[in-house]
Formats: sequence, structure tokens, C-alpha cells
Amino acid sequence: MNWKQRGATLVELACVCAVVGVVATLAVPTLGEVIEGQRMRATLSTLRLVVKSARQLAIMNTTTVTLCPSADFVHCSDDWRQPLILFADPNRNEQVDADEKIERWVTLEPGNAVVEWRSLKPYLQFSREGFSLGTNGSLRYCPSDRQQTQRFRKLVVSRLGRVRHDRPRNGISPSQLAASFGCTTP
Repeated sequence: MNWKQRGATLVELACVCAVVGVVATLAVPTLGEVIEGQRMRATLSTLRLVVKSARQLAIMNTTTVTLCPSADFVHCSDDWRQPLILFADPNRNEQVDADEKIERWVTLEPGNAVVEWRSLKPYLQFSREGFSLGTNGSLRYCPSDRQQTQRFRKLVVSRLGRVRHDRPRNGISPSQLAASFGCTTP
């Protein structure tokens, strides 16, 4: 009789499973890094957009506009893990009054990172001319793992209301980078 072999032997199946296992083991950490990188880019893009929207709203409506975190969607807080609210604030009291409405609100999802606003005030305000009221400030993106220095980021808001993106430069030690980006405490 002529028997034709159909299918795979047990040895061939074991080899294929071993190769798939090795490739999956190598791909999982890389996939995690890709996901964290995408979260960082999405968070920074959202922050940049909402800051530019605040400035644009102030100019177009010729009024003071406030951008701040808020737990109750009325009063500003200093905890940038809470949702961000953007509203016209002509009386500059850092809260949404009865005659004011929230123009936009955003919830950030930075993943394993912390987003903070660093300035003399815990909120960001733009004048009717589009200038940042108060002083320069920066939104800092700091990963929970402070050794991931390539993920440190800053969005710097100038007194003119312009936003620029700042990232780490090569040749600086991780501790110097953490200090210069304000990411020293986890």
C-alpha cells in the first residue's frame, strides 16, 4: 500500500510552538513600550490642543479665559489628574459662575505618568489679547519610572501665550534630566 503523509509530525508542531513562543516573548516588552509612547503622544497632543483652544477662545471672545483642573466642574483645583475645564472667566475668579459656561472639558489618560502644571498659579489664564496672565509656565509629563528619561516632556507656555514642546537632549545624566524637567519626585 501507498501511504501519503498528511499533516505535521509532533516534532514539527513543537518546533513551530517554540518559535512562536520566542517571538511572542520578544514582542511583548516592545509592545508595552509602543503603547506607553502612544499614550504620551496622545496626552501631549491633547494638552497642546486645549491650551491653544484656550488662547484662541480668549482672542475670539475678547475676554479672559481660564484653563484648570476641577473635580466639581465649578471650582479650579491644583490637581492636574482631575478633568480639565476651559471657560470664559471675565471676572478672573477661577470658578464657573452662573452666567459662565464651560466651553470644553477634557479628561487626560497619561497611563503610568504624571501631568503637572508648574507656575506661580495652579491654573492657566489667557487675556483677551491672547497673552498668558501671570508668568511663564509649563505642563510637565513625567513617567512613573524616572529612569525612562526619554519620555520626559514639557509644554512651555510663554507670556505671549505661545506653546513650545521641550524634550530631553542626549548626553545628560538621568538625575540632571529629572531635575531640569521637574520630574524629581515620583
